[in-house]
Order: sequence, then structure tokens, then C-alpha cells
Amino acid sequence: MIDRPTRPSPPPAAPARRGALRRRPRRAFTFIEVMLVAAILAILAVVTMPNLLSATTPMPEPVGDAIEADLRRARIESISRLEPMVVVVGAARDRWWIARAAEPNEPLAGAIRVFGSGTLGPYIGHTIDIMVDSEVAEANENATIARFDQFGSRDAGQVTVTLRRFALEKEATVAANWVLEPQRTRLRAGDDEPFAPGK
Repeated sequence: MIDRPTRPSPPPAAPARRGALRRRPRRAFTFIEVMLVAAILAILAVVTMPNLLSATTPMPEPVGDAIEADLRRARIESISRLEPMVVVVGAARDRWWIARAAEPNEPLAGAIRVFGSGTLGPYIGHTIDIMVDSEVAEANENATIARFDQFGSRDAGQVTVTLRRFALEKEATVAANWVLEPQRTRLRAGDDEPFAPGK
């Protein structure tokens, strides 16, 4: 007979440990923990919402900067073209432009600014009212902010510019008020009491 090698027998099974049949509990958040986090987030939302809502109201400085830039550009255009130039506010008071004094209703190429577009995109619903030498510009007519002669000198009128913001179904609120001194191109902050717009 031939001796065949025998396979080693498997080791005896380890004795079952106590509790080995119990399932481990899953790690998860309890309902109370979830509700506590939701309450904290709700409190943070209530505290920060007013700040976030007021952050959507644009500051008036970029509008004043744009008007000043256009006044300086009108002065440069009048000197370079050797003809009088004007800065005009449209009848709807939602735009302004630079034009030749001979044709004030025809803006120069690239010299028109409209609330709600371009750099004035956040200012949709804003208007500008103009008062020249204590006379409020008529509504529904174009109004001239400034006139420059062919040498770049500005007219001698004092101009008050008021930026107004319209909200849905509410009266307009004054966002800013500036004064353009005679023969100047820089705006300064105006009075706290702005004038009433023309009718």
C-alpha cells in the first residue's frame, strides 16, 4: 500500500465571543442634533438677511464718478474738436450723453450712459433730476448739465444733480445729491434737502 500524505486538519474553530452576534449601531446624527443645527442656521439667517438685502442697494459714488468722467471727456472733446460740447440728460432722466452743442440730441459715439446697462447696471430704476441756477429742468424734455466752449471752458451756471431711486409702488427716494460749481467739472456733495423734480 502506498502511503498518501494526509492533509492537515483545520484548526479548531475559535470559541464564539459574547456579543459577536450583536450588530454594531450605525453612527448618525440624532433628530435633536439635526434640529439644533437647523435652529442655529435659522438664527444666523435672521441676523444676516437685513445686511444682505441692504447690500443689493448700490452706492451712489459710481454714478457721481461717471458724471465727472463724462464732464472731463466733454471738455477734452471740445478742445480736440474745436467746437462746443454739451452733457445732456435725456427726457426720461434715465440716461445722459455727450453731444455737439449744435446737435444736442445726437450723442457722440460711445458717449451715452444708461441706468441699468454697462457700468450702471446695478442702477436700474434710478433717475437724475437737474436744477440749473435754481431753476428745475422741465420734465419730459432733455436737460443740459454743462456746456463747454471750443476752448474747454464750462458755462457759469451752478448745477444741482439729484440721483433718485424708485422702488416698486413706492415714492422715489433720494440716493445722492451733488452740486456742480460754475466753471468746474468736479461734483461736490450737495445739501441734505434736495429739490423736487420738475413736473
